[in-house]
Amino acid sequence: MIDLNLPYLTEEHKSLAMLMKEFCEREVDLKALNEIADKPIPSNATSADLRARMPWDLVSKAHDAGLRQLTVPTEYGGGGYEDDHIAQGVAAEVAGFYGGQFGKAHDDNLEAGLCL
Repeated sequence: MIDLNLPYLTEEHKSLAMLMKEFCEREVDLKALNEIADKPIPSNATSADLRARMPWDLVSKAHDAGLRQLTVPTEYGGGGYEDDHIAQGVAAEVAGFYGGQFGKAHDDNLEAGLCL
């Protein structure tokens, strides 16, 4: 279990963490994601091949839960955490702890500034 009783975490950070935890526990199939992640990626893989590996149903559910595009400003439909690196870190940490490979994909997209 992740300890959220840190002095620099706001109630909003804690709420985001709980939302991510509950989503991962409810929606993420760790076995299925690990099977996808364990499949080797051929050196000649196309972008279409890589997109086909992504569990888009899970991404869609994350979007519906408000967990997609956290770093995009709210005026563009995102979560509005573009300048809140603590919120980004909390979301990535909780996703990794409870969601396994989903957390890895979520964190990689945060680092790259992409819209998972």
